[in-house]
Amino acid sequence: MRILIAMLAFAFWSTQVFATDPAKVVVNGVGEIAVVPDLAILTVGVSHEANTAEEAMKSVSTDMTAILKSLEKETIAERDIQTARIQVQPINRLDNRLHFHATNQVTVRVRDLSGLGRILGQTISNGANQVGGWSSGVRFDVSDPVPYETEARKAAVQNAIAKAKDLPEAAGARIGDIKEIRESGRTGRRAIEMARFSEGADVPVAEGEVTIQSQVAMVFELIQ
Repeated sequence: MRILIAMLAFAFWSTQVFATDPAKVVVNGVGEIAVVPDLAILTVGVSHEANTAEEAMKSVSTDMTAILKSLEKETIAERDIQTARIQVQPINRLDNRLHFHATNQVTVRVRDLSGLGRILGQTISNGANQVGGWSSGVRFDVSDPVPYETEARKAAVQNAIAKAKDLPEAAGARIGDIKEIRESGRTGRRAIEMARFSEGADVPVAEGEVTIQSQVAMVFELIQ
């Protein structure tokens, strides 16, 4: 008898829950804003081999010193130059003798893109034999992405609203109030087709555009 009462109570509770759960429409929206970059991030480095670790690092340090001096002449601020990687490791060659490989890489932020090609050319002339490596060689970005991220979020919301209206209309219904809205993905940036080249540069560089993207998830009331 107790079991029967419990089953009836559960069935009544379940009916009440599902009866009061309103119909809803759940959609995702994406917004993208294309921006011309005003910042370049370079990863350049020097790598040498020698019979001893000391000799290998000495050669690397000589070239890196020349590279840093050339960057100073380009008025690159100290805060925009950061050591990214320093490494010395033993290697075995076919002559069965132990050699050493030394590497020194720096990350440089270039805020005046008109001189980007020249800066790349000078770093190579002063001994850089790595452009890239563990990270991308040249990456374009915007120095102040916040306004563009805001625009991308607004565009994502409008995209979600448009989707939410289309779906119920196809079924003869419509949307009601917004019940929930949240950012479903982290705002990100990606480079798209390269379109504009630096002129008069030692190394040809294409700046192109950067796309700033935002994603949102929205829940609407469904009115039959």
